[in-house]
Amino acid sequence: MKRWLPLALVLVVGGGALYLGQRRKVDAPASAQAILNFIAGSQRELTRLPMGATRISDAEEIRVGQQLLRSYSQRYSGNGGREQADIQAYISHVGSTVAARTHRKLPYSFHYVPDPNFINAFALPGGPVFIGQGLINLMDSEDELASVLGHEVEHIDHYHCAERVQVEARTRRLGAVGELMNLPIEVFEAGYSKDQELESDREGTRLAVLAGYSPTGALRLFETFDRLYEEHVRRARTPQEEITSVALQTLSGYFRSHPPSAERAQQIRSLMAGERWPVHAERDLGIAYILTTQRAANAYEQHRFAQTRKLAEMALRAQPDYLPALRLRAQAEEFEGDFAAAAKSWREVLDRQPIPEFMGAVEYAHSLAAAGDVAKGAEEYSSWLAASKFAGDGGLRACAAGLQLLAGREAPASELARQLRLNQVPDRDPDSLGALGWWYYRAGRYPQAVDLLSAAVEMRPGTPALHADLGWALLEQQKLESAMDQFQRARQTYGIIVYSAGGPEPPPEGSMGWAVALWQAQRQDEAVREFERIAKAEPEWTNARWVRGMFPARVAAVLATMQQQANRLKRLPQRAATYP
Repeated sequence: MKRWLPLALVLVVGGGALYLGQRRKVDAPASAQAILNFIAGSQRELTRLPMGATRISDAEEIRVGQQLLRSYSQRYSGNGGREQADIQAYISHVGSTVAARTHRKLPYSFHYVPDPNFINAFALPGGPVFIGQGLINLMDSEDELASVLGHEVEHIDHYHCAERVQVEARTRRLGAVGELMNLPIEVFEAGYSKDQELESDREGTRLAVLAGYSPTGALRLFETFDRLYEEHVRRARTPQEEITSVALQTLSGYFRSHPPSAERAQQIRSLMAGERWPVHAERDLGIAYILTTQRAANAYEQHRFAQTRKLAEMALRAQPDYLPALRLRAQAEEFEGDFAAAAKSWREVLDRQPIPEFMGAVEYAHSLAAAGDVAKGAEEYSSWLAASKFAGDGGLRACAAGLQLLAGREAPASELARQLRLNQVPDRDPDSLGALGWWYYRAGRYPQAVDLLSAAVEMRPGTPALHADLGWALLEQQKLESAMDQFQRARQTYGIIVYSAGGPEPPPEGSMGWAVALWQAQRQDEAVREFERIAKAEPEWTNARWVRGMFPARVAAVLATMQQQANRLKRLPQRAATYP
């Protein structure tokens, strides 16, 4: 009889699991993954009773968790930096505040996963909790963060993580505790049974409320999840800015392994009413300005300048002197063609930095040049440069002289050109000659521009930007073959530059100059194809305000014509969809 008792117990529990599985409605496509999810859920239910009777000790659980933590920390360490350290400290503070109210006094620790596509949080046995950047990006209050960290803490506090370890150890036949450190991270990223998840929702929100947070934080986060599920999973809509298509894949897995968000939200509403939890204003998310700036940086890398500017301004409302956001706003304003705003922002960047950056000073000058009142801009820049640590720098002296040249005063540029040629500038280099040559180009003084840029190219023939700038100047002199030769050299000597965060590789230097030259050479089909290819990666070339501010009228006219031709061809039904 005793031999049949375990089998009977398994059959009863298995039948119950099947019954519960049928009652629970899960919106999942018919696939092997759905079957695997069901089997995994059934296995968890079947093994839970034995685990409760043979639970590992707290000391053993802590030892396993610390071993796993050391293994996983390398995978989720990120690139470091001040911002990541600030986020880490903030999460640790909020998590420790919430965990102080747990039943089990374990060494809880909280760890940030700096990945915008990781929309999840998970706990390890014995105390460690991980939370992804992608999940925090969906929050706008500290109360939401507290509820998530509380939820994960309760997976530990109520032995869910410990039971998961025991299940995996038995399933994988791992005898020694040390072998458990090789468990894949997905074991803990996956959700638990429905009852365990709802239990962690209840008790995690309770921890947050006891720590002084509003329960509306948990409620609003579940409502956000429900909205995302409806928009991007059930209706399969294209993700908006708040979530990328890569992150959506992670979130879809989260939805498959957790109870429906609407049900979780309803449980919180019932608790708020039944337990009369105090509802009060939520606290601002203290790290929101850092995360918003990181989203702005991602938008900038994708050349979405309006979104970059919007996100940078959001970050600056929370932290007005945050330099990364100031810099992104200035860059976005410049590429949008709002040069007056860009000049103001660049000046703010330079004034707020303990050690002003060289490239910011260059962009400040170019924004002033395109903003309108060049004479006023020249005075403003010269005054700033004289008081800065860059006063003797040849490249920035070229910017100051160039602004004076645009304002009608040639003497400073002429004198600087003479000094550069005679090696009378301490840090004379090809870049200074090239910079001054470009300012002559912007002033419409093309012979002088070609002369200076040719000297710079001769000194440093392997610099793509110098070849490209010389090509633009030759193009204005109607020296078409020479210009095309320089653009080709720029393209050939261009180093491989790859955008971070998986962004596209930008076109080589001089590519749009090559397209303009092709147009002027009457090779219009090739020119339009090249224009479309470049504009897809760098859409600022389709912004007439930016083009007019940075290039002569002839270039702006050709680009406008090519864009019109490209738009016209797109409307033709039999046009080829791809180009070599």
